[in-house]
Amino acid sequence: MVRNVHFKFLLVLLFVNASLFSQKFSKDFQWGTAIAEFQNSGAATLPDSNWARFQERIGLVSGKSVDHWNKYQEDIELMKEIGINSFRFSIDWSSIEPAQGMINESALQHYDNLCMALLAANITPMATLHHFVHPAWFDDLGGFERVENIQYFVRFAQTVFARFHDKIQLWCTINEPAVYAFAGHLIGIHSPGKIAVKDGFRVCGEVLKNLLIAHIEIYQVLKQMSGGDRAQIGIVHNVLKFQPRYWFEPIEASACAFLTPITNDATMNFLRTGEYLYEPFSTFCCKPLRIVYQDDRAPHSFDFIGLNYYATAVIGFNSDTIFGSAFFPGQIMGDMDLSLDPQGFATAIREVAALGKPIYITENGMADNSKKDDQRRQLLIMTSLEEVEKALQEGIDIRGYYYWTLVDNFEWHKGFDASFGLHDRERNKKPSADLYKNLIAEYSNRAF
Repeated sequence: MVRNVHFKFLLVLLFVNASLFSQKFSKDFQWGTAIAEFQNSGAATLPDSNWARFQERIGLVSGKSVDHWNKYQEDIELMKEIGINSFRFSIDWSSIEPAQGMINESALQHYDNLCMALLAANITPMATLHHFVHPAWFDDLGGFERVENIQYFVRFAQTVFARFHDKIQLWCTINEPAVYAFAGHLIGIHSPGKIAVKDGFRVCGEVLKNLLIAHIEIYQVLKQMSGGDRAQIGIVHNVLKFQPRYWFEPIEASACAFLTPITNDATMNFLRTGEYLYEPFSTFCCKPLRIVYQDDRAPHSFDFIGLNYYATAVIGFNSDTIFGSAFFPGQIMGDMDLSLDPQGFATAIREVAALGKPIYITENGMADNSKKDDQRRQLLIMTSLEEVEKALQEGIDIRGYYYWTLVDNFEWHKGFDASFGLHDRERNKKPSADLYKNLIAEYSNRAF
């Protein structure tokens, strides 16, 4: 791991290099930040959600988190100070439909007020319809394990789109479907907390398939509604690949060959070809499990692709781990066992660019709990924007970059231990907020 003594030199060097590059950002590039409602408003605000139930079960307390629900105007002021012109947020299904078939008008009005406040501040809203969270009653029906339940999610999407299509033109249907299926139905660290016993691997594959079908159904329905022709509707995929620490170590290599098809390849192949192929044991001498589904609408079911990227996950044996999260010598590590990985980010951009659709970098960030000088986060922002610029120079159509996240919040199963924010939970500015502000200004001033 590179020690802090090297950071200042690296930061200065990278900043000088960035200023030498010719700028290719357009004037209408979306400089953003991203949040999820539950992470920022907590179970006390969203008591009817699956995550409110799950966090109680595993012994976490989110409370009101940073109370974005009531303090969104303060957060808009933070965005204005940085120069952010777009805000990605999730519209919480559990607040709008806390009981099956019951629509909460006050929750709809809340999001109406949020959108109007954003537009008044010249900040473009980008809404996500499902960011890991849905009503507890939906889980009681079997959630996305049952294909017949997709109709309830589509109905919610129609309700929201009918209300906000005149205020929101950028829509994300589902955030990270592979992560939702994998983390919640295979390794059990997210809601509903199921672990791969008995038919767990099959359930994970079915959930991922049903999420992708739900995305297509929502895209088709919303495009036919009033305002659908003006809306840009996409899906958000987290490019998450696994790499062995030692390529010659068979256990490490096998684990990576098993995980990457689940977390990345199945989704990417479906969006590219319309074929969903889930074969988690194809590289092992195990009882075969194969889920195949074909939907030729898939490659035509998104106007843009949202790319979330944090790092390539390294798996292997280390002195401080028995087996699991690892790192290569010399890597700069964040606080969630994920490294600074600009090359992996560059590769991910080109992988999703092959889908032939415009790209929004919908999440990119680093957990850095440093209280005074979050140098690792600053380095992440600088190197990431350099990679975005290089991709733009190659002609790749990138429309926006959304840093995750604006304010330190509830990081799912990690609770409040991981800090991704440009501001702390009291909304005090960190050095990375000023850096992002300066880079936005510099890139924007040189935009064509």
